[in-house]
Amino acid sequence: MYGKYSALVFWAWNDRITNDGIDEQLKQFYDAGIGGVIVHARAGLKIEYMSDQWMDLFAHAVRKAKELGLKVVIYDENGWPSGFAGGMVVRQNPDFAMKQLIFSVGVPCSDEILCSYKKEGDEYVVGGNDLFACVKRNSDYVDLTDRRVTQAFIGLTHEKYREKCGDEFGKTIVAVFTDEPQYSSFENFLFPYSCEINGAFREFCGLDLKENLWRLYAEKEGEFKKLYLSFFAERFKKNYTATVAEWCEKNGLDMTGHFSAEDGIISQACGSGGVMPHYRFMQRPGIDYLGRRFASPVLLKQLESVKNQCGKEVVLSESFGGAGWGASLKDYSRIWCYQAAFGVNQLCAHLSPYSLSGVRKRDYPGFFSDAQPWWKHAGEFFGRIEALNELLSSGKAKNRVAVLHPVSAAFAMENFSSMQRKLSTQFRCLTENLLDCQIDFDYVDDQGFKDATVEGGKLIVGECEYELVLALDGTFDSDVLNKLSGVKVGIVGVDFFNRRDDVIRWFKHLRYERRAVFTDGEGVAQGLIVTYKQTDEGALVYAFNKNNCDSKTVCLSGEFKAVKEISFNGEERVMPAIMCEKGGFCRVSIPAGGAKVFVFLSGGEAACGKEYMEELPIVDSCLKDKNCLTIDRASYSFNGTDYSEVKDVISVASEVYSQGGA
Repeated sequence: MYGKYSALVFWAWNDRITNDGIDEQLKQFYDAGIGGVIVHARAGLKIEYMSDQWMDLFAHAVRKAKELGLKVVIYDENGWPSGFAGGMVVRQNPDFAMKQLIFSVGVPCSDEILCSYKKEGDEYVVGGNDLFACVKRNSDYVDLTDRRVTQAFIGLTHEKYREKCGDEFGKTIVAVFTDEPQYSSFENFLFPYSCEINGAFREFCGLDLKENLWRLYAEKEGEFKKLYLSFFAERFKKNYTATVAEWCEKNGLDMTGHFSAEDGIISQACGSGGVMPHYRFMQRPGIDYLGRRFASPVLLKQLESVKNQCGKEVVLSESFGGAGWGASLKDYSRIWCYQAAFGVNQLCAHLSPYSLSGVRKRDYPGFFSDAQPWWKHAGEFFGRIEALNELLSSGKAKNRVAVLHPVSAAFAMENFSSMQRKLSTQFRCLTENLLDCQIDFDYVDDQGFKDATVEGGKLIVGECEYELVLALDGTFDSDVLNKLSGVKVGIVGVDFFNRRDDVIRWFKHLRYERRAVFTDGEGVAQGLIVTYKQTDEGALVYAFNKNNCDSKTVCLSGEFKAVKEISFNGEERVMPAIMCEKGGFCRVSIPAGGAKVFVFLSGGEAACGKEYMEELPIVDSCLKDKNCLTIDRASYSFNGTDYSEVKDVISVASEVYSQGGA
């Protein structure tokens, strides 16, 4: 039965789909404690995407899900990235194809010449044959900075679902999942372009577009590059995300999903213009958390900050993709406990394939189906995750430190330059050090700062109030400082926040008092991610131990007389505090790769409780069918050549296919 914080699963329709198969697999999800499915067209699909047959099968899935008490989310694309409707958008209008700028010297590099220039000294003027700015069209994708394209996409997908199943919108069907929409590719970045934007660009910044395009080629950095990318970031946000979110709102659905390459500053500058402004429009924003690792906290802090500032109740993470067949339930628990420390409270498990035959088994596992030997424990696993999500969703985070997000500063830098990479690294290091020192903070992006006010010496951003604002040196202008007049501001130098001890001394100088702190014999305990929230019962503190090998026995200090420890399964124990001048403290143990929740109390007596991070056992395993043997890594020989080095099977498949293999 679906609850607000129940897990969803990517349900990959990757074969010939039948009503009986739908019924069987939905019942398996229900029995496993999964709350809903995201119906996801994926490689291997043997029926026509968005055909009458597709829509009939989808409608059957909705009826069966309703019968079981499950929810359904529409995945808006055939594969990814979202926006091209499996190729139908460009077939409807070839002018909707993605457009990018390419420059060439002396000879046009495309039949579609946008402007030609004559070189005069270090600059170029319109006219002549020295430099050509041309348009490159990519019909494999679309121009999502053009509102007409988004409207065509909605008409070919969202509206088709509304016509077929609209009576279940807001009931059984709860959301639309968008996957990695972008205005350019991070891996193969070219400057985006769109039709008929000259007037809009002049209105945006007061400059003539064609008179200045040459600067993107000749200067590679500077104010015009920043204006150009800011212009497209704004168009992308307005003409795609806001348009889709508005349609969802009108039809009783949440817009959910995630954007491409959300982790780093450089990738965001190239692909989306910064993800935080998009999250603000989405009713249920999300991220993509890949692999069996602790991802950069920048990925998670961006989402958490928008959640706090905009009061988003539920935020989602597509998780476990690429974790491999060898990942255990303990690995998955560790990954989720880490994300929970940043307020993520709905799991989208990647993925559950309709079919495991052939190459489909190589489709970025983990897989969540009866192909797994631990499937009999899935109900307990998903139940624990839902309980943790619900527990940590009580109360509100009231972080007091704001960090200005620097993605717009990267717009002005040469793409992939050492300066841009240094900015991205510096920002990540600042984030990691603040977390390691147990400082409570949020990011504030350009849009959040623009809408913010200053009252009583605090920066007010949506529902949040910040007493201290930190900014990386060189990433802001005088207008920012003028707006922050009366607010305590810290300018962070290039190397300062690479040294953890300096961070602690700096915040002591600022007289920053933590409301809860975990310490060891040498000061603030390292390796813990700490969340502090105010609830009706009292302060709630969640601590995750990033160390995979060693449990941590530490001292928890704060304003309390007793501490209640809460387990995933609801069991509790109360530990009395040793009183001191500023409150109380008690010794607690946090398991390796695990977490604990503590509630501060004004009194209480000790009672026995149970640790909640025990491993779920695998009792036995067997082959599901003749074609389900799976491996993570392999070497290969192509046409009798020497065997390659051992590598991930996904890489093996890509390399073999590129050489003409079947």
